[in-house]
Amino acid sequence: MPGWSHDPGACRIRLAWRDEVSFAKWEEVAEPGLYLPGVGFEFQASLVPSTFYLPLTVGVEYSVPLLAERPDGELWVFSGWAYGWPQFGRDPRVRADDLLEVDLQGGGGLRWRRHILIGTILHGPQVGPLPPVSKEPEDYR
Repeated sequence: MPGWSHDPGACRIRLAWRDEVSFAKWEEVAEPGLYLPGVGFEFQASLVPSTFYLPLTVGVEYSVPLLAERPDGELWVFSGWAYGWPQFGRDPRVRADDLLEVDLQGGGGLRWRRHILIGTILHGPQVGPLPPVSKEPEDYR
């Protein structure tokens, strides 16, 4: 945070794509669910808001996953709601030609916003080929 001289406190990252809005899940925050013996992970919608905020400290680097690639190759915007979709939350599915708005919001007036084309995030050999791109709305449903 260049030029920032004090800790901004609890911050969140608002993510917007197509007609959907959610907040990023910080890597340092636990998944929104419980691990039950003999059952495994069980999503708890009431815990999702706890994934939105993290107190930030000036000079510390943080990682926030913005996208997740599903085993079937589908790309999702990653938030706490992704654990419970499609029963809960916004439709997380995106394509390489979608625009993602990333908006960091924090205390003391901290604000940083960028619009990023999904396809520019997906470069590098670890990602593999991108899915076919289409602008037809039914491709998202």
